Amino acid sequence: MTFSGSTALTDIELSEDNPYYSTEDGVLFNADKSTLLIFPGGKTSKNYVMPENVTTIGIGAFVYCPLVTEITLPEGITTIGENAFDECTALTEITLPGTLTTWGRFVFSNCAALQRLTLNEGITTVSYGAFSDCIALTRIDFPSTLSRVENTAFNGCMAIKEITVRATTPPTLIRNPFNNVSQETTVYVPAEALETYAQAITWKNFNLQPIDAGTAVETTTTPDGLHIEAGRIHNPQAISLNIFDLQGRIVYQGAQTNINLPEGIYLVRGKGVSRKVMIAE
Repeated sequence: MTFSGSTALTDIELSEDNPYYSTEDGVLFNADKSTLLIFPGGKTSKNYVMPENVTTIGIGAFVYCPLVTEITLPEGITTIGENAFDECTALTEITLPGTLTTWGRFVFSNCAALQRLTLNEGITTVSYGAFSDCIALTRIDFPSTLSRVENTAFNGCMAIKEITVRATTPPTLIRNPFNNVSQETTVYVPAEALETYAQAITWKNFNLQPIDAGTAVETTTTPDGLHIEAGRIHNPQAISLNIFDLQGRIVYQGAQTNINLPEGIYLVRGKGVSRKVMIAE
């Protein structure tokens, strides 16, 4: 696209009768808004919530967008094109929906402020160079469905301190996706799969710990209002949450204000949330 990566461009406008393209809030889409084509590089919106009907993010759609800090992707996303978020230098956190099936290369590379990465259940692959040189990335949460991490996916991510992998079978690592990542990095895996990871190429070199050791979650980032009462999780701000049992299986995804779960201990993760909770009647 002609204007992709232009930090002088703040909004895109089109004639309402254009048969091929459309715009919403100054962002360019295809005609039916199923594909996001260009997010203007000079757009001043720091937090961008993508329309729910978007299924595809085009090649380089957000490339060189230095102002955006947070992007909320809809659950229906299936495809992200090459370099889609390359050089989004202010982006700090991203959660990828489980519907994502196709990634281009270097999707989030050089996102220098990205600190946390969550891949939701359903994702099976991390593409070639996807997060290379994300130098501030410290924590990664992989789903139980992950089966493959491609070469250089996390190349140069030297700040990574903690990786949670919920798959009971160690994901296949193509060549060395964790090049320059310290072997002192703690990798939390399902307790029943600890020995399997201890024998798996590359995974065995990390500091392996069982997920249910309880140290894989923080308790300092709890948002106001989230609490346990009368045997349920109260979520008054309707934050989008992923809740896991201690075996790493996801038991809830959504943003309900009241969440009922059986008695037990759970890991609650979402925007600004990373904590261990106990539910008792």
